[in-house]
Amino acid sequence: MKTKRRRCILSFLAVLEVSMTIVPVNVFAYSCEVTKVVPTTGDFVQMAAMLGGADQIVAGPMEGRFSQNSFLYECFPQLRGTASLVGNNITADTLTQDVETIVNVGGESVFGPISTVAEELEELALSDYGVGVESIVIEQFSTPDELVEMIKYIGYVLGGDASELANEFVTYYQNQMNRAADIAVVMQFMGESVPNVLYIDGEEDAYTTVGDGDPGQRDICVAYINQVGARNIGDSLLNTSEGVGELTPVQLRNYVDVPGNVVDYIIVSNPELVNPVQEDFGFANAEVLVCPKGAYLWSARSGEGALFPLWLASELYPDTGINMTDEVDEFLQRWYNYTATPEQIANILAGTIETMEENENTTTEQTNWSAVQTDVVWAEQEKANWCWAACAEMEGKAINPASTATQEEIVAYVKNPNLPDAEATGYTTAKAAKFASDFKATFDYQYTAWSWEKIYAEIKS
Repeated sequence: MKTKRRRCILSFLAVLEVSMTIVPVNVFAYSCEVTKVVPTTGDFVQMAAMLGGADQIVAGPMEGRFSQNSFLYECFPQLRGTASLVGNNITADTLTQDVETIVNVGGESVFGPISTVAEELEELALSDYGVGVESIVIEQFSTPDELVEMIKYIGYVLGGDASELANEFVTYYQNQMNRAADIAVVMQFMGESVPNVLYIDGEEDAYTTVGDGDPGQRDICVAYINQVGARNIGDSLLNTSEGVGELTPVQLRNYVDVPGNVVDYIIVSNPELVNPVQEDFGFANAEVLVCPKGAYLWSARSGEGALFPLWLASELYPDTGINMTDEVDEFLQRWYNYTATPEQIANILAGTIETMEENENTTTEQTNWSAVQTDVVWAEQEKANWCWAACAEMEGKAINPASTATQEEIVAYVKNPNLPDAEATGYTTAKAAKFASDFKATFDYQYTAWSWEKIYAEIKS
C-alpha cells in the first residue's frame, strides 16, 4: 500500500531544471509532510541537519561516515545514537539490512544517490513489512550550480521552514563563491601568477586525485580549485573521462620532469596524509596544505564547501587579508547555531577537529576495578549470525528470569518465522530483548563506542 501522506507533484520542467533524477516509482513526486527522513550519504546528513532537519533524521550512514568523535555530533547532539545504515549509501549488497533499519525506525522518505536500488527498496519495504517508503533519487551534484539545486531540493523534502532556509543558504553559498572568484581576479590582475594545485585523497600507497572528468563524474573540488583562478594538475594526470582516479609518484614524476610543469600546492584531505605525501611526492617541491574539516570535509559536496574556495584563496593569495577564523565562526553560528571556541576553530582549519574531540573525551584516570555480580545467564548463539539473538536472550532473562523465550522465538518475532540466519541492527536487538523479557522492560541502543569505565559504571548501576 502506498503512503497516505499528502503528496506534491513537481512539474517535468522543474525536475529538469534542478538536474535530478527521480526514480520511476515516484516520478516527479515527494512527500510534503515528512517527519522522519533517511539521508543515505554523509553529505546529505550534513546538509539536512544544516537546514534544520536534524530532528527528522532517523537513520543515515552514521557508522560508515562519521566517527564517534565527529564534530557533527557536537553541533547536532540529537544525531548521536541515530540508527546507522550498513555503509555510506545503500547498495544492492546492503539493501535487505538497510531496509530493515529504515522500517524499524519509521523512515518515511529515503533520499540520496540511490538510483540503482530505489525501486527495489520501495518494493522490499512493501512486500516484507507492509510499509510504504518513498525513495527519492538525487544525483548530479559535481558543480556548485548542481549543489545549489540539491540543497534546494533537500529543503523541499524536509518541508516547513527548511525550504526558506535552503534559499537563504544558497544566497550565502553563491556570495562565498563570488567573493573567492573576485579575490582571484584582483590578485592575478596585480601580478600574482596562476597557482598549480594538486588535490590528494585516499591513503598511503593508495592515493587518488581529482580531474575534470565527464559530466556526472566530476568531483566538486575541481570546480572549487578553478573558482579561485588556480589550475588543477589532476586534469593532466588522469584520463579525461575520470572524475577521480589513482595517483602514483611515477605519474607525478613524469609530469614535473617536463620543462615548465610545476606543482605549487598539494592539498591533502586529512592530516594523516601529510607525512606520506611529503615522502612520496616531495620531489615536486610543493607546499602541502591540509583541507579543513568541521562536521564534514570542506572539499567535498557539502554545505561546508561554501568555505573551501575562500580558504583556498586565503592560502594561495595570503595578502588578501581574509580572516578565516571569523568566517568559520560566522558559518557555525549562522548555520549550525553553534558557538565554537577559538581552539575548535583552529582545529577545524587544521583538519584536526575530530582528533581534538577524541583527546578531550579520553580519560587517563584509572578505575578501581572490582568484581560485580550480575544475574546474566550465559546463552550461546545457535546460528552463525545470531549473536544479537543470544545477547537479547541474556538481557531479557536477566530482567525477567521467568521468561522462557528461545532464540528461535526471538528471531521469529523480530525477523520472520523462516528463522533467517541474519544479522540485526541495534534497534532490532533492543526490540528482541524486550520480547525476551516478556515485555517487562524496554531496551535502548547506541551506535557509539563506550569506554571501559562507562561499561563498568553501567553494570554496577
